Amino acid sequence: MYLIADGGATKTDWALVDNGKLISRIYTLGMNPFQASEEIIENIVRDQLVTQLPAQAISPSIFFYGAGCTPEKCIVMKGILSKFFPESHIFVSSDLLGSARGLCGHQPGIACILGTGSNSCYYDGENIAENTPSLGYVLGDEGSGAYIGKRLVGNVLKRQFSDTVCRLFLEETKLTTSTVVQKVYREPLPNRFLASLSPFCARHRD
Repeated sequence: MYLIADGGATKTDWALVDNGKLISRIYTLGMNPFQASEEIIENIVRDQLVTQLPAQAISPSIFFYGAGCTPEKCIVMKGILSKFFPESHIFVSSDLLGSARGLCGHQPGIACILGTGSNSCYYDGENIAENTPSLGYVLGDEGSGAYIGKRLVGNVLKRQFSDTVCRLFLEETKLTTSTVVQKVYREPLPNRFLASLSPFCARHRD
């Protein structure tokens, strides 16, 4: 039995699979170890994952592919998961490797991620062979939800969009300049907040 996770900054999708058959799907908050503390991640695993697992999932082999899972952070994530699944084989790696394996299987190809953040790589059929680092929402993540939200809210608050667009944004979101500054600079997970604004662009892309 396998428990496979695709962990992003905003949400994590879990699939419990047995003999090639999907047993259940579980959704939890995102668990990026660069942005969330070990305590927060432990709480998510305990309260949102373990409580939803069916009874037959006693010690599944776990494959966790997550945002922010550098080699150092993989050790952190594996340690957290081991607390709840001490008898399980646990493999932790980046969400980019998970995407490449899911997309390309054992064939070489280019794999991309476009979510709260963004990333891309050349995959040789087994491992990531080439990768330009995403650098996160401050220095990179071009095209991602956080990047779009950052550009959007900046242009609105600096009045670089039309009066109509600025008015629509402020009416729909109920945000003020001070609220935005508070959420971006003083509250946790600002990338998640910025990404939550990006659907406005889809609704008003004309």
